[in-house]
Amino acid sequence: MQARVVPASSFFIYARLCTKYAQLRVKYAQLSSIYAQLKAKYAQLHKSTEKPQKKAGPQNGPAAN
Repeated sequence: MQARVVPASSFFIYARLCTKYAQLRVKYAQLSSIYAQLKAKYAQLHKSTEKPQKKAGPQNGPAAN
């Protein structure tokens, strides 16, 4: 059985791919954070533009007694 010799250039290519993968993971995390912020702002905006709903029950509360 012979050991397979891998050229040194393969290790450099692998290292570059690992580096690129790490950079993409960081970019994904940044974009996820931006998306979460935009989603929260949209929810807040949507909440502030909703029409208030009338509460069910008597029109006169306990203070009217």
